Order: sequence, then C-alpha cells, then structure tokens
Amino acid sequence: MQSGCMERRSSKNLLESYLDLADRTLGYAYSNLKEDMVRPAINSAYYSMVYSASAALLKAGIKLPKTHSGLISMFNLYYIKTKKIDGKFSEYFSQAFDARQKSAYSVLTEPDKKVAAALLSNAKEFVETMRNIIS
Repeated sequence: MQSGCMERRSSKNLLESYLDLADRTLGYAYSNLKEDMVRPAINSAYYSMVYSASAALLKAGIKLPKTHSGLISMFNLYYIKTKKIDGKFSEYFSQAFDARQKSAYSVLTEPDKKVAAALLSNAKEFVETMRNIIS
C-alpha cells in the first residue's frame, strides 16, 4: 500500500514538474521576444506547449509518445476529438510546431516578430488551459 502512495506522489510531482517547466519556458519566450530574439522566443513558446500538453496527457493516464508529431496526435485524439477542450488548441499547437520548424531550419529568412508575439499569446492561453485541466 505504501508503494501506491509513493507512485501517486511521484506522478503528482511529475505533473507539477512539467507544468513548472512549461511556465518557465513560456517566461523565457517572453524575455527572448522582448530582446528581439525571435527564434528562441518561438522555440520556447512551442516547448511550453509541449510540456503542458505532456502534463495533460499524463494526467489522463496516457503514456507519452516518443515524437513531437506523436504527442500532437495523441493530444488531438484525447482532448480535441472528444471535445474535452476547444478545437482552437489543436490549431495553436500545430501552428507552434510549424513555426518552430521554420524558425529552426529556414536559416535564410528571419521569423516575423508579430507572428512570434501572436504565437506567445496562444502559448500562454494553451498553458493556462492545460493547467486548468490538471487542477
């Protein structure tokens, strides 16, 4: 019986660790954007969504996929297709993934700061919603 208690405590700690990391990473995104570091801002905004979506899936008892596309697919399957949350969060997550990919690999073009700012706003709403799901 004691191991079950430890397992629950460990799961709770893992969820909180993911959420704390999501919050910190979102903070990095805002700091980076303020300093006109658009690429790192986009990257951090995306990862704040990854960490908070991971926490939400773990809360639902779902084993985390090994890839980013798998995480997005599992998130959509469990939360969007079942209408547990608004479909806009699927769009936010996919847009962030695409923006992060372009930012990381399209080195000849600079990402747009206005696009990054909108992405950060979406990421903030996404992280807050995942936190509410877990609470």
